[in-house]
Amino acid sequence: MEKCRLGSIHCKNSRDKMKVAGQFKGKIFLCSSCKEPVKVRPSRLGRKNHFCGKPCYHKFRWGDKRTKTVKCKVCSTEILRQINQLNARKGGPFCSIACSGKWRTAAFSGSNSPNWKGGETIHYGGREWKVQRAKARKRDKYRCQDCGVTKKDQRKNLDVHHIVSYKKYKDITRAHRLENLITLCRKCHMNRHKHCESNVKHSNAGA
Repeated sequence: MEKCRLGSIHCKNSRDKMKVAGQFKGKIFLCSSCKEPVKVRPSRLGRKNHFCGKPCYHKFRWGDKRTKTVKCKVCSTEILRQINQLNARKGGPFCSIACSGKWRTAAFSGSNSPNWKGGETIHYGGREWKVQRAKARKRDKYRCQDCGVTKKDQRKNLDVHHIVSYKKYKDITRAHRLENLITLCRKCHMNRHKHCESNVKHSNAGA
């Protein structure tokens, strides 16, 4: 996205659009820190100092005691940051959200991800799953087998739950057998998953 003549990504309101159209009534001053030209709106003309951004304001106010020039961890662009930000944040510093995203993609992908399960991906979707899901709903008469809520009560299709998790099957076809499927409403479906998770935690703690 191209920047407008005001230097922002987009004009936030009609007043900014008027500035772009040549009706800007403010004045241009030099930034009190970096000496770059900055447009100042009429309501701020009475101020003694003007700044082009927060980094320059912080450097002018506190000097080098609270700010430090560092390089972006991804593209090596020099940027000005507060020292307390450098101490508090992990993985940085970054000059933009784009660079931060690139770093996170590399740092938390694959085996570095906290959700890494060994690289095996099992997809249980597809035509076979849809057919078996429909059969399970019909067998259970479109009624939740835990609380008795019907499709009409919920005003949408009920969920179909794998009694034994599909992740435990090497052959996904066996996981989709009707005897391993049960029709549940959304609330009961979530309760079943919470119960399974709690059992796993207790078993791990006991081990």
